Amino acid sequence: NPDNCEPALTAGRAVSQPTLDTWRNATAQGRGLGRLGRRAEALERRALAAFDAVVVQQDVCRKRRDEMVASFREDCLALCSAQRRLAEEASSCALASRLLRAMRRRRGPLRTQEKVGALQSAVSDYRRKVKELTPTWAVPLHSSADELAVEHRLGQVEFGIEDSPDGRTVQHHNKQHWQQQLLSKRAHGISAFWEPGLRVLVRPDGIGNLQFFASGPLLAPSGSRINVHFGVVNDGSMSAVYREHPVVPEVVAQPALHVDLNIG
Repeated sequence: NPDNCEPALTAGRAVSQPTLDTWRNATAQGRGLGRLGRRAEALERRALAAFDAVVVQQDVCRKRRDEMVASFREDCLALCSAQRRLAEEASSCALASRLLRAMRRRRGPLRTQEKVGALQSAVSDYRRKVKELTPTWAVPLHSSADELAVEHRLGQVEFGIEDSPDGRTVQHHNKQHWQQQLLSKRAHGISAFWEPGLRVLVRPDGIGNLQFFASGPLLAPSGSRINVHFGVVNDGSMSAVYREHPVVPEVVAQPALHVDLNIG
């Protein structure tokens, strides 16, 4: 009588169902389940042991036993599929982070060899995770086409890392770094700068020697700054003091050259 199998079926499900519910909740929250394949195999064995411990007639309940196993494995396959998607997301994020770190470290675009090496590492990491997630009885059911599609998507992450928002941000920072380095290098060493000038000395009676000195760019465009200096100076000849009637010009113009020398 099939009804005699219900206690055994209830006992088996009482072992597997709470754990399956815990795994579903963890997956819905985006948490990975390490070594899900081995854990699912062990849970199946415990559920079957609970079923066999209660069943009275093995031959009569064999069909219900097989149905319980089929239902359990269907639930596990759905969990494995969801966990593989989480594993792909984790591998994709890890690949992008590794490439961005390498771009920051290099301060420039990555070489093709570096990008290919990072991609191969990400693919190997994903394959390892899938192997741990898949029970042995589910290996023949795993499609290689799905795995190739994941590898293709990881390749797109590697190929488009420079054009991603984070990649453009890193490239902008790298450009600023090299510009700062260039300015820093230019600030060191020896540099010289010169510009023409004109000195005008005016000698009004009773004031003394009043000098104006202007400096600025030659042929300066509109809005350019021109510096003007003035002060009282004495540039007369010593012999003029001893003359009875010294003749000193009231205005003297003298060309000048302003030179700045920087040693860094």
